[in-house]
Amino acid sequence: MTSPGRMTQQDWIREGLRVLREEGDQGLTIEVLCRRLERTKGSFYHHFSGRESFVRELLAYWEEVFTADVIRDLAAFDTPHGRLRELSRRTVRHIDSRLERSIRIWGERDPIARVTVDRVDRAREGYLRQQFELASGAPDDAAVAARAQLAILVGIQMLYQDSSKEELQRLVDHHHLGPRPPQTSTEQEESS
Repeated sequence: MTSPGRMTQQDWIREGLRVLREEGDQGLTIEVLCRRLERTKGSFYHHFSGRESFVRELLAYWEEVFTADVIRDLAAFDTPHGRLRELSRRTVRHIDSRLERSIRIWGERDPIARVTVDRVDRAREGYLRQQFELASGAPDDAAVAARAQLAILVGIQMLYQDSSKEELQRLVDHHHLGPRPPQTSTEQEESS
């Protein structure tokens, strides 16, 4: 149930993400959104010209929040090792595996979702490659490590969506690829 206040575009998008997580893209209809938010179609059309414009905004929001914002936030860490370690932690703590899985499955059926999923994967892989290269100085190895790390993270999300955060962290830590020297004192402070 929603509050009686005015709905924003972001309210609709956030509800759309909840629908995707719970019902998959089949549940992502204007009727379902209106029923869940207890709003009329007129309220929906106040913010979006139709389902396609809603879908595009929802996917743009997912891309921004779960990829671009994360990459920007990681700049606060001084070393590539610190950034990679924090990315590993955030992958488990903040990425919603059920939502990621639903969006990936949707992307297999829908060309609009596919374009966004592909762009997100390229951005994530590119960031990993950059960090592995900074850490190792070996561009070829960094490219392979980045592709493998992304494949492992996606695989974990797809296969173990109902696992506990602790179990997921153990999986991510166990399969972390790329150079991993001992933590510096600064990195130890960042991780606490």
